[in-house]
Amino acid sequence: MTFSGESREERAMNTQFQHPLNISRDEAIKLVGIGRTKFNELVHAGDIKVVRIGRRVLVPLEPLRAWLKGLEGASL
Repeated sequence: MTFSGESREERAMNTQFQHPLNISRDEAIKLVGIGRTKFNELVHAGDIKVVRIGRRVLVPLEPLRAWLKGLEGASL
């Protein structure tokens, strides 16, 4: 236990939820600022990586950020 009353494991869990590894498809669309159709085209082309868990589509943040960084100065 730390002074704040949380164990290291609890702090690690709280940090993970504050900084998720994946976001939903809708969150990614808002973050990137494109429409759903364009987003789906980019996923099918392999430009944006997604993880499917059942029917849910999650977008890993780090590859999405790297993809966005690579677009600086380019147009879709």
